[in-house]
Amino acid sequence: MNNRQIAEEFIKAMIKINKYMRGSKHDNEKNKLSSTDKQFRTLMYLKKVEKSPLKKLGEGLNVSKSSLCIMLNKMVENDLVKRETDSEDRRNTFYSLSEGGIKFLDEEIDRRYNSLAENIGKKLGTEDRQLFLESLKNINLLMDKLAE
Repeated sequence: MNNRQIAEEFIKAMIKINKYMRGSKHDNEKNKLSSTDKQFRTLMYLKKVEKSPLKKLGEGLNVSKSSLCIMLNKMVENDLVKRETDSEDRRNTFYSLSEGGIKFLDEEIDRRYNSLAENIGKKLGTEDRQLFLESLKNINLLMDKLAE
């Protein structure tokens, strides 16, 4: 096994995971999710950092400031995100989760976990679930090493 083979398998796995995650939310109407993946990632990032200027938010999410700005405007309108102007430098604008955003995100996390857990339970037997769990733990450990 060489590094090129590992890279190829990694990319194949990421494509399959992304395809599954995009497709699985439409499998069952009762599990339909309420936010897009980009919105969900943004809310999760804001939960982690608590407060962020637009530039750092774009860098952290690897999204252009222009497309992020459009999405954030909609999220502000929907009371998911708060926008604050820096009192010392009015050119700086900070974004954070609103109370409504915190509640929405908690419910969305629950919906996503429950939907995925239900699908795993339906499609994987006990041995496969254990193998999957161990594999995911190993992938997370290895990804931490790659990210160093």
